[in-house]
Amino acid sequence: MIKKLRKIIAVRLAQNDWAKYAAILQYSHPHEIRSTAEGLALNYFGIEIVKGEHLSILQNYALAKALKDRLNAVFKVDNHQLTILINSLELPIQTPEDLYILNEIWVNGCYNYHLPPEQMHFVIDIGMNVGFASLFFSRTKHPLHIFSFEPFAPTYHQAMINIKRNGASGDITTHNFGLGNAGTFDIEYSETHRGRMGIWGTKLVGEQIHSAKKERIEVRSFTDSIDHIVSKYPTTPVVLKVDCEGAEYDIFEGISNEFLDQVIIVMMEWHVKGPKPFIHQLAQRGFMILSEYKNNPKAGMLYAFKQR
Repeated sequence: MIKKLRKIIAVRLAQNDWAKYAAILQYSHPHEIRSTAEGLALNYFGIEIVKGEHLSILQNYALAKALKDRLNAVFKVDNHQLTILINSLELPIQTPEDLYILNEIWVNGCYNYHLPPEQMHFVIDIGMNVGFASLFFSRTKHPLHIFSFEPFAPTYHQAMINIKRNGASGDITTHNFGLGNAGTFDIEYSETHRGRMGIWGTKLVGEQIHSAKKERIEVRSFTDSIDHIVSKYPTTPVVLKVDCEGAEYDIFEGISNEFLDQVIIVMMEWHVKGPKPFIHQLAQRGFMILSEYKNNPKAGMLYAFKQR
């Protein structure tokens, strides 16, 4: 009964948000948005949305415009599903975070590393989420292979759908477990905020959460999980992407010097505890480091590079 009531409340709150954002956008962009019998026509994107649906594009309207303006992204609505097409990738937009993450990757270029064309390498993607970054690597960087890790089952299953839909199953090997201190954990999970879910549950979500549930996740040792991957490519350089909402500290405590010696690029987001442990550890292994937002108490990006 309580779960049903929470769901009803969440739906009604979302409907209220939809009406609020629709009114704001109609006022601020009168030539781009007009009311229809069923909802709104978003003329800028050439789509119509039904009242109460696709709140994500209303909340992040400016981000959606940036994707269209900068990348010639195409939006479409089919059977009530909002989808974006970028660089021949077809990706569903299901939460406001999806547009934010796509902007980070495709507009801001947070993972846009460059290597010489002849440089063979493979990618390890820790914190796969719904697969946007892994698909970006597959489509634009062409590594030998991508190994991706995501512990939350609902998020993982959506990643599998996205990867299969874009014909990248042969390029990306997925793992439905996290890396860090090994164990099984019951974690508070919000599907609306799945991009900020990790070992700390919903603690990194800054706004109110209307609907959450417990998800059981498996976490395995980094060394045990990565050894079998590295053994397939013992001399091939590694590009390491880490965005796992707090587990990065446990991961780097268990990471070996031998593995770091094989890594040539690290792209990671740190949370709450700051970047100092990573800067010290990577500098000792010969990396040059760029730390963004080092004075931000909550999160920041860290990049590390070296030549082999």
